[in-house]
Amino acid sequence: MALSNSDLKLTNPLHFLPVRTKSRGNPTFLDPLGLGIVLALSETDFAFEKTKALMTILKKLVLATLLSLVAANFVASPALATMCSNGGSLTISGTTVTGEGDCVGSVVIPKEVTSIASWAFGDFSGTSPSPVTIVTFEAGSQLVEIKGYAFYKSTNMTSITLPSGLQTIWDEAFAFNYELASINIPSTVTDIKRDAFLQAAKLTSAVFEAGSALTTIETGTFRQTGLQSILIPASVSTIQDSAFSSATSLKTVVFEGSVAPMTAPNAFYNIDAGAVVYVPSGATGFSVSPYSGITVAPWPNVTFDAQSGSNVSAQQTTSVASAPVTT
Repeated sequence: MALSNSDLKLTNPLHFLPVRTKSRGNPTFLDPLGLGIVLALSETDFAFEKTKALMTILKKLVLATLLSLVAANFVASPALATMCSNGGSLTISGTTVTGEGDCVGSVVIPKEVTSIASWAFGDFSGTSPSPVTIVTFEAGSQLVEIKGYAFYKSTNMTSITLPSGLQTIWDEAFAFNYELASINIPSTVTDIKRDAFLQAAKLTSAVFEAGSALTTIETGTFRQTGLQSILIPASVSTIQDSAFSSATSLKTVVFEGSVAPMTAPNAFYNIDAGAVVYVPSGATGFSVSPYSGITVAPWPNVTFDAQSGSNVSAQQTTSVASAPVTT
């Protein structure tokens, strides 16, 4: 004899699980979850509407089975191990760093982390900055984004090494970071949002990795920084308002591409009065504003402070991508 859910007339949602019967003569064996947990029933037990005790047993069986399955198969996600110089730990939710936790000094962020949340190391008031000073990432890092304000007014941080694979640096991620001296931007970064490094006053060097995919330097990205030189990748097609404005120490701007990006009139407002823009021989678009107010010259023999170090002549373009520039 076979039973169906309609025979049981069940109202508890749990009972809508499929019911399977295994007939082995008499009695009949119910395997309600198909898991080899069998309840033996005699022919007289099939009048379920009259046998409340049997219904109770079935309910308990189903619930106990579900609970045992959950207990047997649940594996808690292991906490991501962070390496803080003081032995502390970051606050991490899933694969997102949400706070500095009790970290002090240097920290290595686990490779599984994909995002650094807004305000993770930021200080809205500016009165209690994060005690983290150096940030690096474990080899094989999966980081893809640094959210807005992640390191806002993180005025104790002197160094951060961004990993390859990073794609987006959001609005004001490093704004008012007064101690950060240099930043290397991986070639995988496609977006650096508004005011990302605003008033990073000691930021004297920003290096774009060779083969950069960046297309836009957004409004205020390097405004009021301490940049002394910058090489702008050939991939950049747009430079927005105030991108470098009031970077008063900026003396050398080198363009890798031979066509001027679409550039806002005040993109280079109030940079060093003696600044020179260097462009490839035969480059076009650099004779109009804002470049008409800046000295524009073909690449000279310029030393690019790359890891390997190389002297690049005016006609060579292949090695230029590894700024910073010194003259």
